[in-house]
Amino acid sequence: MAQSTIALANIVLKDNFPWAGDFKRQPPQDGFGAKNTKDNNQLIATLPLGTKCIAWDAVAQGWATFIYLRMSTVAGTTIGVLCATSTTPTTVAVDPVNEVGNTITGGMAAVALGTITANYCNWFWCGGPCPQSDYLVGGTALSLVTIATDTAIVAGGPFELSDDDAGTALLIQLLVTAGTACAGISKAADAA
Repeated sequence: MAQSTIALANIVLKDNFPWAGDFKRQPPQDGFGAKNTKDNNQLIATLPLGTKCIAWDAVAQGWATFIYLRMSTVAGTTIGVLCATSTTPTTVAVDPVNEVGNTITGGMAAVALGTITANYCNWFWCGGPCPQSDYLVGGTALSLVTIATDTAIVAGGPFELSDDDAGTALLIQLLVTAGTACAGISKAADAA
């Protein structure tokens, strides 16, 4: 059962995807968000899946990492929905964490930057602070999205991904146990 929520603006994702990011790749002309109709929500990928771009976000004051992935064939998603894939991805498809019964391992988190149809391709935020610059993601809408927590998240504390029996996506405080993977660090405590 979720105890509280935390705004995406208050988390920093750890990029756990195994592909290297590219500081030389320029952000798309229309950014990574909904204004980018060339790359986003496309059945046929316009870029190689797994492509990463690292860009400075002047509002968030940090380097954010973006990755081009395919949404799973099971479900589509909307802006701010936390998605994940397995520890040993053989594809670059992600599932929404909030699917009932979804298994979440490995801490490979990707947050949707817009509405995505099942089996379509899109840019996702996968590392660094939550992007908030207009030229990257169209403003602060993503940073205002909240996600549930099932334990008290502390400022500066690591977290992992989970979901509850009802399929609610959760961030849970990372305890030092074998096999758990850090998905990121919180910049503030949750709203408990």
